Amino acid sequence: MMSACATADPVNFANGQTGYAIRCDLGLNGLDLCYRKAGSLCGAQGYSLRDWKGNPVTFAAVEQNLDVNFSSFAAKTILAQCSPP
Repeated sequence: MMSACATADPVNFANGQTGYAIRCDLGLNGLDLCYRKAGSLCGAQGYSLRDWKGNPVTFAAVEQNLDVNFSSFAAKTILAQCSPP
């Protein structure tokens, strides 16, 4: 049995802002692991998804860009930035 996990590393976006690169095993949970990790990192202030330039992206855009073979338990990296307090 494989266990699913998510890891996060601090990143600097091209626009000078900071955030997190969150890598998660997709498996049967899809991107839920990534979103939960971002939520745990940012807490009640929440977060937004970003591209490498630091521009906001939608949840739908992230989900649409998946290139996943679920049988191989691929991984995905999302970029998140905590909202200001």
